Amino acid sequence: MSDQRTQVGIHLREGVAQAFRTIRGNRMRSGLLILGVAIGVTTLLAIFTIVTGLSGRISDDIVSSNRPYIYVTRYSGLGGADPDEILRRPHLLPEVGEALARTPGVGPIDYQISNNSGTVLKYGQEKTNFVQPFGASENFGWIFSIKVAEGRFFTADEVKARERVAVLGYGPRKDLFPQLDPVGKILRIYGQPYRIVGTMAERKHIIGALGDNYVVVPWTAFEKDALHTGFEDRSIAVIVEQGYTTDEVISNIVGTVRQARRLRPGHPNDFDVVASETYGDIVDKVTGGIALVLVVLSSI
Repeated sequence: MSDQRTQVGIHLREGVAQAFRTIRGNRMRSGLLILGVAIGVTTLLAIFTIVTGLSGRISDDIVSSNRPYIYVTRYSGLGGADPDEILRRPHLLPEVGEALARTPGVGPIDYQISNNSGTVLKYGQEKTNFVQPFGASENFGWIFSIKVAEGRFFTADEVKARERVAVLGYGPRKDLFPQLDPVGKILRIYGQPYRIVGTMAERKHIIGALGDNYVVVPWTAFEKDALHTGFEDRSIAVIVEQGYTTDEVISNIVGTVRQARRLRPGHPNDFDVVASETYGDIVDKVTGGIALVLVVLSSI
């Protein structure tokens, strides 16, 4: 047994010695080989770190909320639907939102209206870049985790009364009032005077200032002032209450909307329901594909 151990030790020493003799005899080639391996490993680690961080940042910006929510919309944009069938779908009117508010597992909701038509706003000698005004409920900032920077957000009473009040995104606030306090000023939106009651904090979006170029007003005011132009779109964001799973709430939402629409059994849904996690999963798949391509290119 001791002889076998001695022989193993001798062979090990000879192998190590041979390796060092090879390295010393081919210093240039050995150095390049070690350098190539080190660069390859470093590149792979860098790709993994960058893509992982990019995926998380994009996902956070798209989801734009610290809490899970469900999006009910005429069309989710995830593909697979017939364009003609989409155009025939009815809009999600406020009655649907009222029914959803009574649905088990549904927490606060945000009813939104847009016309998908941006504009340039002016105040005195100042003007904005291209901004997107839209209508929302008093829950908008809370659901999408965007903080108020100045003043306040509009209230449920102001939504109910169709008050012409507005909250500026960081972009138009910076463009229109670089030296002034915007709260209390009157801003004309689609030809109507809106009183500014607050501004939203900068989102530091991955797409830069574009993510902050918006103005939000009560959806009731937007409905009466802004649907004469552009392409009308209505959607509802729903927070999942604690104690319920996303899948449970989606099932309840589908049942509620189908009942509100009086859809017969077997008739396909004329609306889409998508969870915020779905958008994050899509981003992960896309960035995962990008990472694979980069790894292949780095190995060439």
